[in-house]
Amino acid sequence: ASAVDSQAARVKVALPDGVTLDRRDPPPVRQDGRTLVFELPPVPGNGKQEVALQVKPTRLGELTVNAEVATADGLQASKAATTRVEQGRI
Repeated sequence: ASAVDSQAARVKVALPDGVTLDRRDPPPVRQDGRTLVFELPPVPGNGKQEVALQVKPTRLGELTVNAEVATADGLQASKAATTRVEQGRI
Protein backbone atom coordinates (compact mmCIF):
# COMPACT_ATOMS: atom_id res chain seq x y z
CA ALA A 1 0.00 0.00 0.00
CA SER A 2 1.22 3.48 -0.76
CA ALA A 3 1.55 6.25 1.81
CA VAL A 4 -1.11 8.96 1.97
CA ASP A 5 -0.39 12.61 2.70
CA SER A 6 -2.15 14.08 5.73
CA GLN A 7 -4.28 17.20 5.79
CA ALA A 8 -3.52 20.23 7.95
CA ALA A 9 -4.45 19.62 11.58
CA ARG A 10 -5.43 21.58 14.68
CA VAL A 11 -4.12 20.21 17.97
CA LYS A 12 -5.54 21.35 21.31
CA VAL A 13 -3.70 20.47 24.52
CA ALA A 14 -5.40 21.13 27.86
CA LEU A 15 -2.96 21.59 30.73
CA PRO A 16 -4.25 20.69 34.20
CA ASP A 17 -4.12 22.95 37.21
CA GLY A 18 -0.97 22.12 39.10
CA VAL A 19 1.54 22.54 36.26
CA THR A 20 3.40 25.42 34.68
CA LEU A 21 4.45 25.33 31.04
CA ASP A 22 8.24 25.34 30.72
CA ARG A 23 8.83 24.60 27.00
CA ARG A 24 6.82 24.01 23.86
CA ASP A 25 7.86 23.20 20.31
CA PRO A 26 6.45 24.40 18.03
CA PRO A 27 4.99 27.49 19.72
CA PRO A 28 1.18 27.44 19.87
CA VAL A 29 -0.73 29.82 17.61
CA ARG A 30 -2.80 30.84 20.63
CA GLN A 31 -3.56 30.01 24.24
CA ASP A 32 -7.13 29.94 25.56
CA GLY A 33 -6.75 29.83 29.34
CA ARG A 34 -4.95 26.54 30.02
CA THR A 35 -5.54 25.20 26.50
CA LEU A 36 -2.78 25.51 23.90
CA VAL A 37 -3.78 25.49 20.22
CA PHE A 38 -1.35 24.38 17.51
CA GLU A 39 -1.96 24.60 13.74
CA LEU A 40 0.09 21.94 11.96
CA PRO A 41 0.75 21.89 8.21
CA PRO A 42 0.04 18.88 5.98
CA VAL A 43 2.59 16.07 6.24
CA PRO A 44 3.78 13.87 3.35
CA GLY A 45 2.95 10.16 3.52
CA ASN A 46 5.07 8.27 6.07
CA GLY A 47 6.10 11.64 7.56
CA LYS A 48 5.42 12.85 11.07
CA GLN A 49 4.79 16.07 12.94
CA GLU A 50 5.42 16.39 16.67
CA VAL A 51 4.27 18.75 19.38
CA ALA A 52 6.61 18.61 22.38
CA LEU A 53 5.71 20.10 25.76
CA GLN A 54 7.64 20.25 29.00
CA VAL A 55 5.69 21.09 32.13
CA LYS A 56 6.72 21.46 35.78
CA PRO A 57 4.45 20.30 38.58
CA THR A 58 3.45 22.84 41.20
CA ARG A 59 1.69 20.35 43.48
CA LEU A 60 1.72 16.71 44.49
CA GLY A 61 -0.84 14.23 43.22
CA GLU A 62 -2.21 13.00 39.92
CA LEU A 63 -1.95 15.26 36.85
CA THR A 64 -3.58 14.58 33.48
CA VAL A 65 -2.81 16.32 30.19
CA ASN A 66 -5.52 15.94 27.51
CA ALA A 67 -4.89 16.38 23.79
CA GLU A 68 -7.21 16.28 20.79
CA VAL A 69 -6.55 16.66 17.10
CA ALA A 70 -8.83 17.32 14.13
CA THR A 71 -7.71 17.35 10.50
CA ALA A 72 -9.05 19.57 7.76
CA ASP A 73 -10.83 16.55 6.23
CA GLY A 74 -12.65 15.67 9.47
CA LEU A 75 -10.54 12.96 11.09
CA GLN A 76 -10.37 13.28 14.89
CA ALA A 77 -8.51 11.65 17.75
CA SER A 78 -7.90 12.30 21.45
CA LYS A 79 -5.43 11.06 24.03
CA ALA A 80 -4.76 11.63 27.73
CA ALA A 81 -1.53 11.16 29.68
CA THR A 82 -1.59 10.88 33.46
CA THR A 83 1.28 10.92 35.93
CA ARG A 84 1.52 10.98 39.70
CA VAL A 85 3.81 13.49 41.41
CA GLU A 86 5.03 12.30 44.81
CA GLN A 87 7.20 13.79 47.52
CA GLY A 88 10.87 12.88 46.93
CA ARG A 89 12.76 10.92 49.58
CA ILE A 90 16.47 10.72 50.20
